Amino acid sequence: MPPLTSYSVSLVALLLISTGAPHAQTQIQDQTQPQNQTKPQGSANDPRYVEGSGLRTAVDDDYGLHVVLDDGRPVYVMVTDQAHGDGLAPLDSCYDRCLEEWPLVTVRGDVQDLQLGEGMDPALVDVSDWEDEQVLLYSGQPLFLFFRDEPGQPPAGQEIFSFGGYWALISPQGEPIRTGIVPEADRN
Repeated sequence: MPPLTSYSVSLVALLLISTGAPHAQTQIQDQTQPQNQTKPQGSANDPRYVEGSGLRTAVDDDYGLHVVLDDGRPVYVMVTDQAHGDGLAPLDSCYDRCLEEWPLVTVRGDVQDLQLGEGMDPALVDVSDWEDEQVLLYSGQPLFLFFRDEPGQPPAGQEIFSFGGYWALISPQGEPIRTGIVPEADRN
């Protein structure tokens, strides 16, 4: 049998895709994403935006008390202004492919109608108009979901560095939960 070449490896990957192997398909799609990103135009049916109807808290053994959507999916903030972050505002750092992996939490209607669970501070809840969407803010920070998180499951997005920043759960007090590689806040 002749040795495997890059051509034969590509052929094997193509065969895996055509037979429905989901991981091979994801890897191939990830490699073909365009490198130049453009900002999205908002849409209620756009998977880069997830409408939230409420916030509450949940407890995780590793990360403690943190904010989740009413369906139990954890919400995250993007820390871009420390260590190796790109220094841009999160809404300037995260668009296109980033929003596919980290969809923004949006709201329709009045933010005062948002259901808040025990321990949530209504004074920290606000919205920002961005790209024809009302992005939900907590303590002035846009909220994101991680595409691999499932309701009621442990957070999978904490401590990830991607798209110019660190991803961190947020506490009910409005502070990023800084564990692992997420840098401590600058103390001036």
